[in-house]
Amino acid sequence: MKFYSCDVLIVGGGGAALRAAIAAKETAPGLRVMVVTKGTLGKSGVTAIACSDRMAFHATLPYTEPGTADSWRRHADDVYRIGGCVSDWDLAELHGKHSGAAFEYLSRLGVPFVRKEDGRADQFITDGSEYARACYTGPRTANHIEEALVRKVRTMDIQVIEHTMIADLILSEGHSRMIGAFGIERRAAKQGEETSVAISAKTIVLGTGGAGNAFKVHVFPPGMDGSGYAMAYRAGAELVNMELRKLAGV
Repeated sequence: MKFYSCDVLIVGGGGAALRAAIAAKETAPGLRVMVVTKGTLGKSGVTAIACSDRMAFHATLPYTEPGTADSWRRHADDVYRIGGCVSDWDLAELHGKHSGAAFEYLSRLGVPFVRKEDGRADQFITDGSEYARACYTGPRTANHIEEALVRKVRTMDIQVIEHTMIADLILSEGHSRMIGAFGIERRAAKQGEETSVAISAKTIVLGTGGAGNAFKVHVFPPGMDGSGYAMAYRAGAELVNMELRKLAGV
C-alpha cells in the first residue's frame, strides 16, 4: 500500500476539481494540495473531452444585457427558473454574481474566448435565457478551459496523482469528520496491476462529475459513474435533487 499526506485533497481532474485546487493554492500558498484523478490529467473526464456546437461558459459581464448594476441577479434568476426552481438559490446567486470574475480569470489563463472587434466577448442567447450571456471558443470551449486549467496547475506546487480511483472516504473515530481517503492505483506500465492507496488529508473536495455511466444509454465519457456521490452519502452527506442528476438507487 502507498501512503500520502496533504492538507487539501481534490478528488477529480475536471474543471471544477482543478479550479478548486488552484484556488486553494492561491489562497494559501503554504498548503500541500493534491489532485487525484482516475485517468490522465487533461485527457479524461467530461471537461477534457466534451464537444458541442452550443457549448459555452455563461457569464454576466459589465456590458452584458440589460447592462444594469443588478444584471447578475437576472442571471441567477434564470439559472434558478430554468432549473425548475428546485436548485439551490444561494448557489445560483453566487454563480451569477461571480461569473464575470470567473470569465476574466479564465481569459487571463489563456482560454481563447471569441471576441468582437471592440474586444468585448461575443455572447449569444441559449438555454432559455432572456439575455445573451453565453461566451464561447467554438465547439471545444470546455476542452480549452480544461487545457488552461491544467497548464496553470502544472506551474504550481500541486501534487497530481493519475490513474488512481478514490473508492471511499476515511472518517475519524466517532465519524465526526473526514480525515482521509482510500483508493486504488492502476499502474499504466502494467495494465491490470493495482496498488492500494491511503491518503490523509485535513480537507477533502469532491469534484468527481456526474453519473451518466449508471445508465445504458448516455453521452458521458468512461468513469462518470457517480462514485463521488456514493462516497459522500456513505460519509453522511445529504444528497439533494438526485433525480435531476440521474443517480437512481443511491
